[in-house]
Order: sequence, then C-alpha cells, then structure tokens
Amino acid sequence: DLERSKVGEASLWDREAWDLSSRPPGLEQPQAEPLAPVRTPRPLDIGSLAAFLSENGLLAEAFPGFEYRPGQVAMMKEVAGALNSRRHAIIEAGTGIGKSIAYLLPAVVFAVRNSRAVVVSTNTINLQEQLTTKDIPDLLGVLHQAGDSFFDGDLRIAQLKGRSNYLCLRRWNAWRKTPGLPWEEAKFLLRLLLWVYSTTSGDRAELSITGSDAALWSRVCASEENCVVNRCPHYTDGCFLYRAREKAEGAHLIVVNHALLLSDLARGGILPDYSCLVVDEAHHLEDEATEQLGFKVADQDLRSCMDRLGDRGGFLFYLRNYLRTTSTGAPRKAEIKQRSDSLVAGTKRARSAVNELLDALTRFLGVELRDDQRGYEQRLRLTGALRRQPGWAEMEHSWEELDLELDNLESGLSELCTMMENLSDRRNPDLNSSLGESSYLLQQVRGIRSQLNAIIVSPEPHYVYWASIRSEGALCLHAAPVHVGSLLGEPLFLRKDTVVLTSATLSTDGNFDYVKNSLGLEEAAELIVEPPFDYVNSTMIYLPQDIPEPDRAGYQHGVGEALVGLCRATRGRTLALFTSHAGLRTAYKAVDAALDEEGILVLGQGLDGSPRKLLARFKDNPESLLMGTAAFWEGVDVVGPGLSVLVIARLPFGVPNDPVFSARAELFDDPFNEYMVPQAILRFKQGFGRLIRSHNDRGAVVVLDRRLQSKSYGRAFLQSLPKCTVRSGALRDIPQEVVRWLGE
Repeated sequence: DLERSKVGEASLWDREAWDLSSRPPGLEQPQAEPLAPVRTPRPLDIGSLAAFLSENGLLAEAFPGFEYRPGQVAMMKEVAGALNSRRHAIIEAGTGIGKSIAYLLPAVVFAVRNSRAVVVSTNTINLQEQLTTKDIPDLLGVLHQAGDSFFDGDLRIAQLKGRSNYLCLRRWNAWRKTPGLPWEEAKFLLRLLLWVYSTTSGDRAELSITGSDAALWSRVCASEENCVVNRCPHYTDGCFLYRAREKAEGAHLIVVNHALLLSDLARGGILPDYSCLVVDEAHHLEDEATEQLGFKVADQDLRSCMDRLGDRGGFLFYLRNYLRTTSTGAPRKAEIKQRSDSLVAGTKRARSAVNELLDALTRFLGVELRDDQRGYEQRLRLTGALRRQPGWAEMEHSWEELDLELDNLESGLSELCTMMENLSDRRNPDLNSSLGESSYLLQQVRGIRSQLNAIIVSPEPHYVYWASIRSEGALCLHAAPVHVGSLLGEPLFLRKDTVVLTSATLSTDGNFDYVKNSLGLEEAAELIVEPPFDYVNSTMIYLPQDIPEPDRAGYQHGVGEALVGLCRATRGRTLALFTSHAGLRTAYKAVDAALDEEGILVLGQGLDGSPRKLLARFKDNPESLLMGTAAFWEGVDVVGPGLSVLVIARLPFGVPNDPVFSARAELFDDPFNEYMVPQAILRFKQGFGRLIRSHNDRGAVVVLDRRLQSKSYGRAFLQSLPKCTVRSGALRDIPQEVVRWLGE
C-alpha cells in the first residue's frame, strides 16, 4: 500500500522522496487581511437578538427541533450588555440552557459589525472542535438567512492551538534525512510523509497521535526555542504555525483553549490584540493558571537535556554534517569543533552532577516522607522548616556543584550559537538544524538553572514549592503560584474591555465570591440562570442516615452494601463517583463478584481501561456499574435511562496535605469554611450535573456521606443544587426507594 501511494511522482520508497526538502502543496490559500476596528463601536440591538432566539424566531424556523429557553435569552442579554457597556460578567448556566449559542450570537454579531476580534476560550480542545465544526457553522447558516439586519460582512474564524500542536517542516525535513533510523522512527516518519501532502493545517489532531508516538511527535512539532525565523526556509512560505497565527490576525472570532490563553497572558506573542474575551468552562481557569504560571523540573528533563548535549546530541550530528560539506575556512571549522568538543566534555561533568543532585533528593525524601504518604505518587511540600533540616543542606551543596557546570554549558552554548549565527551559509539545512537545536538547548539550560535555583535556594514568598516521587522512582521538583488572582487581575481583567466568565458551576451558596476572589475579578455583573429542568419531579436525592461517616469503621462495608443492592434492583445504569483511587479499588473488590453473578458489568477507572473506553462500554451496555474518580466528575453525557442512578461516595473535599491546597488554605482566616467548603461545593455540583441531561431524564442521586446531614456545612452543599426532592432513610431502603422513584 505504501509503495502504491505516491508523493508527487516519487514513490515513498524512492530515496528522492526522502531527500526532498519539500514544501507540501495546499498552502497556496490566500491569507485574510488583519482587521481594522471601527473607531466608535456600534452597539448590539439586544431586542433583535432576543427575537432571533424567540419561540417564533429565525433559529426556531431553521431547526424544527428548536426549543425556546428563557434562560438562554437571559444569558444572551447579559453577554450583549457586557459587550455594549465594556464591562465584565460572570454567568452560571447549567446543562440544557444552550449557553454556547447564548454567548456566540452576541459575540459573532459584535465582532463582525465592529471589525473587532473576540476570543473564545474553552478548557478542552474537544469543545474547541465542537464550537468550530458544529455550533458556529450552524449559527452562521441561520444568521446569513437574516441578511444585513445582523451581518454586513463575512465572519472569519480561526482556531488556534499551542505551538506543540503544529508540525515544524524544518524539523521534519531534517529528521527524515537522518541515516540509520530505527524502524519505529522510520514508520512514524512514513506516516507523516503520507499526511503532510494532504494537510493544510499541520495540526496533530488530524493524526490521532497516542502512546509512544507522542514522544516522537515532540521531535517534529513547532517549538519556541527551536524556531530559527531568520534562517528557516519555510517561515512565511509554508510554516503551519505562522499561517495559523496569520489567519488569527484576520479573524473576527478566535477560538482557543485555556492553556494557550494563559500562556499568551503570561508571555505574549501568541494572540493578536483583542479586547473582548469569553471564557467557557471557566471553573477550570484557576487550575489551568496554576499549571501555566508555575513550573516543574523532572529527573527526565535533566537527563534528556544531558543526552541532547552529549555525544548523542542531535545538534552535533547536523553540525558535523555541515562542517564536512561547507566551504567555511579551516580556522573557523577548527574553532567550532573545539567548542563542540568542549561541550561534550562539560556535559559529562554536568551529567555526574545531575546524578548527585537526584541522589540527594531521593535520600531527603526517604527521610522526610511519612509511611502514611506512601502511594503511587508521594508529595512533600518544601516549607521553611524542611529547608532547615540537615538533609536540605546536602541538596543545596549538590545544586551548587550542578549550577557551576550548567553555567559553563550555558556559556559554551551561547558562544557556539554566536559562531553559527555569523556563518554565511544562511540557508544550509544542516547549519539551520544545528542552530535550531543548540538555541533550544541554550534556552533549556537557562530555564533549568533559573527554575532549580528558585526551588532550591531562592524561593519566592508568593509561590509554593514541593517535591514528588512516584512508585517507580521518578522524581520531580515543582513550583506554583499560591494565589493566581494576583497574577491574572491586571492582564486578564484590567486590560480588557469585556471578559465574560461562564460555566455550569461557578457559584457557591448562591454567590460568586469564591471564584471572583480566586481569579482576581473585582467588579462584574452577575447572573445565575435558572435551570431549565423540573428537578423537583425528575430528581430524588436520597441520604442514608445510618451509614458511618467516611474514615469510620463500617463505612466501606456500607458503600459496598449500598452499591450491590442498588445495582441489583436497577439492573445497573449507575455511575458511582469516588474521590480517590484507593476508595474506588476497595469498593470495586467489594461489589465485583456479587454483581457479576447477577450479570451486571462492573467497570472501574484505572482497572478496566481508559475513561473514554469505559464510558463507551457503559453506553453500549446499560446493565453496568461505572465507577470513576476525577475524570468522571464532569464531561460524562449519557442522555436517557442508560444512566438513571448517580452515587456520590463521599463529599469531594481537597486533599489536606496537597501542597497547593494547603498553601492556599493558609491565605484564609477560616480556611475550612472560606476555601475548603466552597471548592468542594463546586466539585459536588459538577458531579451532580452528570445525571439529568434532558427534559425527559429521570433519576436518583444517592449520597453515601452522612456529613451532608450531620455537619452544619451540609446545608450549603444542598442549597447550591437545583431544588430537588430530598428523602432520607435507612441504608437498606435505598434499592426500593430508588426503584419506586424511577417508577419501575
């Protein structure tokens, strides 16, 4: 099949197909001109937009199954008002509201009328794809029917992802010419060779890369450190990343994910200028900001850097190729070779220092970690008290030795980069590949030095630091901002005209105080959209009164008993949510054999497959009990009787000894009520939202945590949910109460 596939007129097995420094076809599409915003923004006609969404509006005419939703209209008016008035808004809108259309309609019309970019950010690339391939095209189809009353031009859309999602043609061309490639690498490059001649985006999503191929992709993807703009033969003429960003420059609507949004806020240079932003799935923004504004250095990062700098380093291979074929004078060749040989020797010394540092860290963790912290990954917060322990002095000494060696490597790489920059062969592919790799390694060494220095000897007061070790021995040092709001407030809210935050779960106990404080949002219009479903008649919450509290004797037995009895009575159709893998595994062992005898399939996250595969199996076989942890508290969408029962094993409080959690708790006068409870409520609401997904759904929620009744904070959890039918009783009565409620 590969032999029959052709690239131009060359067979894939012909050497010329591999030697070709090719520029794929399909890149001739003209790029849009940058937007020219109108000086005085034209306000939206909110009445016309509301009519568009009305019972007899254009959307109802275009889609026979359209359902008028007052909540959708209310949310659209709030978004439109925020755009007109140049203010911020925070909106909670649950399942069934149709919130994507509620913010897309005013955003699209405002962007086109005013020739201004509106950025829409989602947490996941999956939602990005849904917006760009379904929701926006569907909306545009109807808007164009409306004519000039809404549009006086064409909407230009761009979906922009992080650098690593795009193929770098320079890196790909360089790698595929390397002789003696292992079969796994050659096979991967053959796959890319077939794809690169059909893609117009260079987006890895078209390839569905998983497993070991992900590591191979990192060697051909675009990278900030590896980008040699002035020397790259593909830049502006074929670079996928350049074209994606150029397209965004001329787009009215730019769809991104939170990671890219926050990376741009922190470092700039990714998105074009914009003043209006809609953040969907905004409940993830704090966690993503923690990730993007923090950093980590893993043992594998250090070893990989040493490998790429040493004898096996990729840039030395290209440099030697260049030196063999170039007409550069002998003295300059000798100078470059001497510098590269010096780097190899320095790398050997640095590698030894890396091993000393990692050994010191392992010894330190072995002393300081308690037995009750043993597990798949153990974490140790690096507090001031710990830094005064004798073992940390050994860490600091080991770091001083490594820092000295890294300083020498940094100087050597910098000098070598300068030498190569001054060479005349500006388009030589081997020289450019070598320069790109050495530039990347120089930035990596600088980053590692800066980050390790901050973690080990110069911690910032507003950051939290910790070390982690996994069961197989993998080590990592981490840093994260304690309060992301102090870092987001100015670039995200003060510099933008309008920011709209929306999600199904943003409020706690009827207000947005917790989320606003965590994100640094001071002033914003607030709206909680009333849910569209009749929860009183569709949803029962059952609270067993006689189950022991979590961590008390008999609790795990009660969970197992409840799940077995419930699933026997309902023939599965149950999703059980846990807060830890240990709790899930214990319950799995307690119910698996008993339910298997009844012909009910038990599916456990981490035991029976990936979350995606488990959810697919659950949908195919409703007579199942699906048991999940974090991945299943949101994103599960099973409409109809296939999911009729939701079990929440315990309230989803954060882990007290988690470094970030504990550091943030210390910011509050009353950490439990001001931080721990609100955070758990938001998670609880996410889990609750898995059950009722349409007007026809009916189901029961069983909460196996008696603290919901016995503790004063339990009221706040229940009041944060839509008004449902709440019943309490004995643990043994759960099956009959649920079956009666379901009408079976």
